[in-house]
Amino acid sequence: MISSFMKYDITIIGGGTSGWLAAAYLKFHNIEKSICLIESPNIPTIGVGEGTFPTTMWLLNSIGIPHYKLLAESNGGIKLGIQYRDFSEQTFWLSTSSPEEWERWGTEMTKQVALSNKTAVVNETGFVACHFVAGDLAKLLKDHAITLGVVHLSEEVISSTVENNQCQNITLNNNNTISSNWFLDCSGFARLLIKQTNSKFISYSDHLFVDSAVVSPTPYKNKEKEFEPYSKITA
Repeated sequence: MISSFMKYDITIIGGGTSGWLAAAYLKFHNIEKSICLIESPNIPTIGVGEGTFPTTMWLLNSIGIPHYKLLAESNGGIKLGIQYRDFSEQTFWLSTSSPEEWERWGTEMTKQVALSNKTAVVNETGFVACHFVAGDLAKLLKDHAITLGVVHLSEEVISSTVENNQCQNITLNNNNTISSNWFLDCSGFARLLIKQTNSKFISYSDHLFVDSAVVSPTPYKNKEKEFEPYSKITA
């Protein structure tokens, strides 16, 4: 097998939401930099539903992804707030609106509108939070990043050279070697590069009431009723 040596300003290991968001953000704000993302073709996408905070919408808007495109291409819906059940004697709510809106309307209106399965009409001013399918958002970010000029390699990382907590280069399964000024590890629990540094995983399981979870997608039985404009958290 013929090998080659490639160099980029930034190389990102791992795709998914974190990898592609990092790639799109870094390229959008550093258009002159050469950026490469390496994604394993053998890791499946779970594709579960996710919800955002207002800061997420600001981040996506800041890299050129408008709110209406996010809704259309990520199976999204507007998120008005969060319903907390069984945390106290009475159910309470957290609104995703700004503090000014809280003072004007309070969370009682958010509750009534959300329980009625209603939302505001999407317009040019946008919205502050939404729900989406994680796999669809990753695809949207991937397409956006590639359009900006990010190089995508569908390969496995088989080895890496890390010296003094800095990655020098990596080798792919096609025998190619990549060096970069900066490597970003978005490989999740695999921690392909991070595990070779002095960085340690710090567990807070002793302080958590729940320290594990099982995540899987489920189909709608009645989408009109189940596609609710709020998140539920049950104690």
